[in-house]
Amino acid sequence: TAEFALARIRPGPRTRDEVVTMALTSAAIPPAAVWHWLRGQVAHRRTPPFGVSGTGGPPWARREPEPERVGS
Repeated sequence: TAEFALARIRPGPRTRDEVVTMALTSAAIPPAAVWHWLRGQVAHRRTPPFGVSGTGGPPWARREPEPERVGS
């Protein structure tokens, strides 16, 4: 949290108000991010991951494999 706060404070004007705001929000952001990630994990726990078909895209966007090219 301290490293995150410092990274956000360094480039700014470093006024008292800005430092206090950055410190407080830097402490609040990681727990909020974890909360939202966990909510997504629970809500979508039965959803299969993208790319299971090997195409790297969503399952409904499957394409036929390209024919193998012989020669140059």
